[in-house]
Amino acid sequence: MPDMHERMNDVLIPLFAEHGLPRPLAIWEGRSPASGDVMTWVMPWGSFDERAAAWAHFRPLFYAARVAHGGDEFVTCTDLTLIQPWPDHILAPASGRGSSCETLWHVQPRIPLAADFITGCDEHGFATFRELGASAVSAFDLMFGPLPYAMVLASWPNRDVRDRAMDQLPALMENAFPRHAIEQNRWEMLDRAPYLIG
Repeated sequence: MPDMHERMNDVLIPLFAEHGLPRPLAIWEGRSPASGDVMTWVMPWGSFDERAAAWAHFRPLFYAARVAHGGDEFVTCTDLTLIQPWPDHILAPASGRGSSCETLWHVQPRIPLAADFITGCDEHGFATFRELGASAVSAFDLMFGPLPYAMVLASWPNRDVRDRAMDQLPALMENAFPRHAIEQNRWEMLDRAPYLIG
């Protein structure tokens, strides 16, 4: 993971700026049971076509820069996810509002009840996160894959606040939504890369 952070901070972010790609909104470290250490990062795009055109131009430039820096390739897998923010809960984890880490709640509502899940989040779910100390709460839908599929991203001032909240959150969310409303869900802990905290 240190090598990936060095590549991101010293190579990719400067290249993004040089060639007009957006600066990542956030970069996180996490762990996956299947693949071990994982780096997750989010970039804002106006449209899918804008992203496709930008990456078609940028990809060979990045490959050339990677070769120039030498060394063995250490990335073993890359997954792409396209997300659509909920209108009133825009993703803004790196906005400098006293946050240093996040939790990501992955939720697959049952197909007839996706709208009910959104309503429940608006009416009481997001408030629960804030009552437990979250400094910001964002939400978004996945655009591809097993749909409907939502993610709720909660930002926390520090890991201690997050850990105390996570002692309660899974049970509180389970009680807040009827069991039949959610097909499956899981929680992910994300620690923010310090060079993007601002």
